[in-house]
Amino acid sequence: MMDYDKNSWSTPRYIFDAMAKEFDFVLDAAASADNHKCPLFLTKEMDALNVNWRTYVGNTDSNNQAVWLNPPYGKGEIAPFVDKALRESVFNNFTVVMLVPATPDARWWPAQCSEKRFITEGRVSFVHPETGKPINGNTKGSAFLIFRPLSNSQNLITEVSRETLQFLAANELAGANGNAA
Repeated sequence: MMDYDKNSWSTPRYIFDAMAKEFDFVLDAAASADNHKCPLFLTKEMDALNVNWRTYVGNTDSNNQAVWLNPPYGKGEIAPFVDKALRESVFNNFTVVMLVPATPDARWWPAQCSEKRFITEGRVSFVHPETGKPINGNTKGSAFLIFRPLSNSQNLITEVSRETLQFLAANELAGANGNAA
């Protein structure tokens, strides 16, 4: 088995599915052809940091469009995505939901953000790119940074348990399959 770069590992499906119940995701802004969570996605080669995300999504009357963003976690790679998320929220009217390490002492941790939602009761096991299986051993907790356009609520700090995310995702899938939730 190849030693894959941690930046190529993907978000567990239950994390995305649970958040998709709350947000209308139209774009995955840091993905690959193998791990994208939305039909519209930006790859490393498309350079999400230097393109206007609105050009990929198109103009719409909806004020509820959201972008999913699990940025690469390599040294120095999260900060530019935090800056880009804020800019896209302000200038292109997107709600941007980022999944990041829960490290509020990091330099890249945003001073201004609509909501910082910490995932409690365990750490997220990201999905290995070759095996497709979640791998234990994440050294940090995780959090969602949520940038809402023109939000009146700034710096709201909340939490959600990993079990709650799994429950929400399971009920989303049951509902999508026509089963009672």
